[in-house]
Formats: sequence, structure tokens, C-alpha cells
Amino acid sequence: MIGISNKWWSFLIFFMACGCATTQGQRDYRNTHNKILKSNKEFQSCYTKIGRKPKYKILFDNLAIKGEKADLRALTNEKEFTKEHKNLFLDFYAEHQVCDQQKLNNFSKIDGSLQLTAIKQLQARGNAFLGWVEAQPITYGQMNKDIERLREEEREQNINWGNEYVSRLDLIHRAELANREKAKAELKVSIASTMEDIVDGLILLGVAQNSLAAQQQSINNQPPPYTQIRPITPTIINTTCRKQTMGTIHCTTF
Repeated sequence: MIGISNKWWSFLIFFMACGCATTQGQRDYRNTHNKILKSNKEFQSCYTKIGRKPKYKILFDNLAIKGEKADLRALTNEKEFTKEHKNLFLDFYAEHQVCDQQKLNNFSKIDGSLQLTAIKQLQARGNAFLGWVEAQPITYGQMNKDIERLREEEREQNINWGNEYVSRLDLIHRAELANREKAKAELKVSIASTMEDIVDGLILLGVAQNSLAAQQQSINNQPPPYTQIRPITPTIINTTCRKQTMGTIHCTTF
């Protein structure tokens, strides 16, 4: 879930209080809020559907992955994450990629920097999952501590994204009201930089997923039943980009 800081609310209150005509910044705020809520609802539905499968009950009984905060019992769970459980977890991760890809696609249509935030979070999760699979031995309690650490990091990242997004909306708002060329220029630079970061993030996410796929093949002595998330072309309003060789992207903003 995307965190909303005080700056979000102050920005919204300002818009509600002012007597000016509706600007693109105001419209973008409302649209983004609604789209994020819808995307999170779709993701949760996808995730819950997979998690209800009886084969994954052992994982949900021991891992704090149902959305709740890990309690002391979960953090001190001494049950070992066995080879069989690792294989089961990799199956769960494989199925879960459908939900992740859906979320990235939805976020790419909302805001490029939001998609980038999600990419970085998936990359961090993938690295943690790889550590679980490679560790000999590891307990569920140790894994739940990792989950709580990731949650705290993601919560802070989401708040940071919210603050950064509000700042960009403010640039759009000021540019439309006062037609300030400086504000427009700052916005163009922000968008171009985000596009480059998205490409880099997708590459790193692919590396993490390939490592997990290799681990599953090693455990089962057979190819994994899934492929990594394919790079998704980010969509940002009023920006046209094309990727060329060596990861270089060229954007035209207007």
C-alpha cells in the first residue's frame, strides 16, 4: 500500500480551499489516488487467490505474509525452512509473479516513479528470497525478521514517493496557473531521469529473478516453471521514449 504523508493532505486541502479553476495538477492528484486504490485492490485479490491454495498452507502458517505485522511468536519461530519448504516457496514465488507483473503494468500507467519504486521493492524482495533459499540452515523466525525489515523499508520508500509526487504535481499546478517556464523545465528533467532509472531497475530485477530461477533448477534438477518478469515499457503522460542499444533511452517530452 502506498503511504500518504502529511504533505499529501496539505496539498489536497490547499486545492480544496482555493477558489481557482481546476488545474491538471488537481486532476492528476484525484486520478492517481483512485488508480492506486484500484491497483492495490486488484493485486490483493490476485495474491489472496494464490495464497488460498492448500499446498501453500505451511508457508502461510509460518511466514508473516498475510499482511499482518509479525508478532513475537513469528519472530522467534524456530521451525527450519527445509529443502521441501524452499521448493514450495519457489513455486509460490513463481505463481506470484503474475500479480507482480499486473502491479507493474498498472503502476506504469499511473506514474513512472511509482513504477520505479515498485521495481526496486521487488528487487529487494528477490534478493532476500534468494538469501533464504541459499541459507543452510535458516528458520522461519529469521525470515520473518527479514519480512518486517522489508516492510519498514517499503513503507518509508512509499512515503518518499508520495512527497516527490506531490512536488511534481505542484510544479504542474504552478506552471498551468502562472505559465512558469522554469517549472516546466524542472518537470521535464524529472521525467527523463525517472525513465532511465526504470530501465536500470528492470535490469537489476531481472538479475534477482534469474538467480532465484537458477536456485529452483538446482533444487529440482529441472527447469523452473516460470520465466522472469519481462521488461515493461513505462508509460508517462506527455512523454515518448524509445530504448536503443546498451540500455540508452531517448525521451521527447512535450
